Amino acid sequence: MTSTKRVSTIFFSILITIAYGSTVIWLFEYSSEYLEIFSWSFIMLLPYAVGAIGNFLMMRRRELHWAEAIFFPWGYMIVLAFAIIAGSFGLLFCFIISFPILFPAASVGGTTVWLLKKHPKAAAMLLCFAIFSPFIAEPVEARFEINTAVTTTHTSVIIEGRSKTAVWNSIKAVPLIAEEEYTFNWFHWLGVPRPVEATLSHNGVGGVRTGLFENGLQFDEIITDWQLHEEMSFIIEESSDSLLPPPLDMIDGEYFDVLSGTYRLEELPNGDIRLHFISHHQLETRFNEYGSWWMDWVMRDLQNYILEIVKARLA
Repeated sequence: MTSTKRVSTIFFSILITIAYGSTVIWLFEYSSEYLEIFSWSFIMLLPYAVGAIGNFLMMRRRELHWAEAIFFPWGYMIVLAFAIIAGSFGLLFCFIISFPILFPAASVGGTTVWLLKKHPKAAAMLLCFAIFSPFIAEPVEARFEINTAVTTTHTSVIIEGRSKTAVWNSIKAVPLIAEEEYTFNWFHWLGVPRPVEATLSHNGVGGVRTGLFENGLQFDEIITDWQLHEEMSFIIEESSDSLLPPPLDMIDGEYFDVLSGTYRLEELPNGDIRLHFISHHQLETRFNEYGSWWMDWVMRDLQNYILEIVKARLA
């Protein structure tokens, strides 16, 4: 095959996979209440179909080596992802947390078509099944009840040479964080907003601690337990004034919610203070086990980031 035909074949295959993938994403996201984007049918069968479509079209013009059959689908998924991300950079985070599933599923789709290369009719039938598989599987999956998973993330930091009073005063409200206090963080680069400040309406139970983050994200933390210089607990309600960009618009929604948090001060034998930060969150998806792992990682990173700012201010 000439270089020109090779390029045109690759371009055509990518163009069709982008068109298919974008259409399926739109249909699952907006067209019907019976199609659920947070489902195994979507997250596994969409990349499976993308891999099958791309390799099938490539095989119509040239033979594929087994390695190409496995890894070409990764290219289709990457290009599709960047086409979607171009519309909203915040979706890059969604792609990152999904790639351990997306890439293998795309390889399976591309490889199954490649294995049928000597049987064109069977390959065409498999392709048809792959194209419609997300829509066939979703109604079946929807018959199973969605479980609720409540998870806990517990982080802490040791603050040396400061009293409980000083530490307490630094966390009950957090003054505006200056730009020089921020440090580089991959999650923030990917779109997770940085903390900005936290205000407190009044001391004690019933007080509202308002946590402000970048991109307009805001939480009202209603204090339910106030043990002066010892422990402060609160329930959390997302209260942003404006519509949030994805994926932040999923917070406090039907899939993900931050329920409550606790700051606890522990005095160590040497007089140092261990500051604990504990949060509880809820997931309602069809892959809670996988999602909980990522949620804990993100929340652990965010909590440690906040604790390190508090520690640096008390140094």
